[in-house]
Amino acid sequence: MQLDLSQIKLKTNWIKRKDSIFYHQSVESTIKTAFEAYREDNNNEKKIVVADCQTDGVGSYNKKWLNIPYKDIALTVILGKSLHFEQELVDDTCQAVINTLKNWGIEGYLKKPNDIYVNNRKISGILLNNYYGNVPPRARATYIGGYIQYLSVGLNVNSNAEIRFFDENAKVESTSFFRETGEIFPREKVLNYLIHQIDIAIQKQVHQ
Repeated sequence: MQLDLSQIKLKTNWIKRKDSIFYHQSVESTIKTAFEAYREDNNNEKKIVVADCQTDGVGSYNKKWLNIPYKDIALTVILGKSLHFEQELVDDTCQAVINTLKNWGIEGYLKKPNDIYVNNRKISGILLNNYYGNVPPRARATYIGGYIQYLSVGLNVNSNAEIRFFDENAKVESTSFFRETGEIFPREKVLNYLIHQIDIAIQKQVHQ
């Protein structure tokens, strides 16, 4: 069942509250979709792309991120160009995911630099992406135009699939809320809580 965004009630401070979520049933990648949204209108900064299905989601080092349609959560926050976030935001976002898990009685922990595990199995990945467009790598350090930043989170909620079944090269086992508890969780409530936790993480970096 697709996400019911009418159940998402944002009381965020950094992330925009009104008309802040771009929902898609299916996208190639929430990062790519977020980039297109920002390119069309830079006022889309501080908004979020959420998809029920990613057909080509990626994580660190271009590794494939498994996203089971209508079971899990995939989102990207458009951070924009006005601030320059670094690893500290990833660390705080990892804690945001851990807090979200704990809210539903699941004990997660950080596996550096950007993954969350439960019982030695991966349940979430976080990615901070700096997008330079067509600027070649050798010129990026001195590029005056700067770069656009995106913060992506993938979180396994109700899936009951093992990533190695889909990707024989995967080096880790995966898990989810469902696999840890045997219960189906309302994704809207998990998403709503997670967004607020991410908002706290971003605020911490903005105001420090």
